[in-house]
Amino acid sequence: MHLIGFSHHYTKMHGQTYGTLVSVRSTKPKGNRPDDIGLRYDTEYAETDICSGISGPGKSYYWDKLIPRNFDKPLLQLVFVGHEHQIPFTTYREFPANYVPFYLDTWTYDINVPYSDLIGKMFAFKFKGEPLPKRLASKITEDSIKIFN
Repeated sequence: MHLIGFSHHYTKMHGQTYGTLVSVRSTKPKGNRPDDIGLRYDTEYAETDICSGISGPGKSYYWDKLIPRNFDKPLLQLVFVGHEHQIPFTTYREFPANYVPFYLDTWTYDINVPYSDLIGKMFAFKFKGEPLPKRLASKITEDSIKIFN
């Protein structure tokens, strides 16, 4: 199992803690960029922990990294389907420098799109400042891919 980090418990994740990577694409083509509604949806999080089932007095948005001008340089859009509820969601990441594919022999591998070799692979979702649940932490090996940027 691989690992991807998140700064918050985003509403879009619906409390899911791991899932399968189903798509990766560049946002270089303008048609692959989210509009303001998409950005708002992608960055919304509850002021309290969504996994606890306790909702806070309002919602916040993580705007400091994911804003329209960030898409002037291409980002990667990763699409996951969470395991617990089978609810899909997107996340955006910077292109990693010097990415070395983990699985060169996969049919999904696109040499121009980092992480495309990981399509179909399972990821644990790590939230900033929180330990991974033991059931997931035991499945992360030393050679697992870790996406935190």
